[in-house]
Amino acid sequence: EEVSPHALHDILEARFSNPDRITHTAGTIETSGLLSANFHLPPLEQITNTAPAPPTPWIQLTNQPKPDPERHEYVTQVSNLCYYPHQWVFRRHVGLVKSPILSVARDNTLNGNLGHRLLELLFKEEGVLNWDRPTLDQWIETTGHGLLPLEGSTLLMYGREPERRSFFRTLKSAAWTLLHHLNTNNWQVEAPEHSIEGTICSLPFRGRADLVLKRGEEHLIIDFKWRGFNYHRDMLRNEEDIQMALYSKFLGDPDKWAHTAYFMLQGGRMLAYNQEAISGAETPPTPSSIHDVYPRIFEKITKTLQWRLDQFQDGFLEIRSSQTAKELDAYYGGALMEMLEMRDGDAGFDDYVTLLGGK
Repeated sequence: EEVSPHALHDILEARFSNPDRITHTAGTIETSGLLSANFHLPPLEQITNTAPAPPTPWIQLTNQPKPDPERHEYVTQVSNLCYYPHQWVFRRHVGLVKSPILSVARDNTLNGNLGHRLLELLFKEEGVLNWDRPTLDQWIETTGHGLLPLEGSTLLMYGREPERRSFFRTLKSAAWTLLHHLNTNNWQVEAPEHSIEGTICSLPFRGRADLVLKRGEEHLIIDFKWRGFNYHRDMLRNEEDIQMALYSKFLGDPDKWAHTAYFMLQGGRMLAYNQEAISGAETPPTPSSIHDVYPRIFEKITKTLQWRLDQFQDGFLEIRSSQTAKELDAYYGGALMEMLEMRDGDAGFDDYVTLLGGK
């Protein structure tokens, strides 16, 4: 493949009148006598193209992975275990972990991370629900610009001022809309970044809710998203929000389900199953009571997790992707009716797609 010239290439061509004497052209049999006399050069060899074998839908396990009761799973790992168990096994059991090397986040990821961080700091402020708009805007300007060198330095680069201004304009509008929703519906701040722990199928897990609020004996959990309104509305319609179901179950009283909602920073849109907690929230086409929908989801999560653990016990690891989904579903038949609906596509952001033989 083409590559950039070595840093010494131009210097050599400028300094020597006959650089071909020390040049070997890759992909040919042409070479210089000087090089061949002193070095073992790579030969030209014709190889036959061979198509890789199609991904297998199962891997036979000789060492069954078992959850460690002393080691908590994050909620996202519980979701992976339900839908794409190979991700959980490769990460937690085999130890194939992505390198922690630092990388530059994409704009939407960066904006989402900064937005989360600023809202976390905002709701730690005393009496924030009573602030007026000028006070809120000034706090976001001051705190946000102080945070940029630490967590958003790419927005300080030359030429990024329009993106920087857009971010602050979006966050100010979203924060003001959020305060309006909370005040209108009489919610009080309990804690931002609230730690929640629980156990399901002997699998201990933990997570951090972006914002937990209280109203008498009721609780509301809000998850902040930079964007993705349509995606999350479809997730509610299909009753697939595993993270919020677990948070709602294990936040406090085991006999009560906490209200939940998603808040999109872009556009300042609140999304929930119904308007019981937030009167101005947008809902799926058919609103549902959390006391009806979350017990159903929790039961499906429990059955799906136990099914996955039983598969491990029997020595099987399912490899689900767009190339194996049809074969898997045909094999299972109607056995999955009481579980979470399995996906028919590739896992998003799968670090193991090449290892599985995927595209």
